[in-house]
Amino acid sequence: MRFFTDLHRNRIISEEFPEEWRHCLKTKFRAYNLLPDADKHKLEDDLRIFMEEKTWEGCG
Repeated sequence: MRFFTDLHRNRIISEEFPEEWRHCLKTKFRAYNLLPDADKHKLEDDLRIFMEEKTWEGCG
C-alpha cells in the first residue's frame, strides 16, 4: 500500500506549485521568507500533499 501512496504523492509534487499559493505564503506567513530555499520547497510539497489528501467540507 505504501507504494501507491508514494506514487500518488510523487504525482502531486511533480506539478508546479501554484503561484497564488506562493504569494499567500510570502504575504501571510512571514516566516516563509526567512526559510532557506530547500525548506521552502519542502513546505510547498507538504502543503500540496496536505491539500490533496484531506477532505474539505464547507460549513454554514
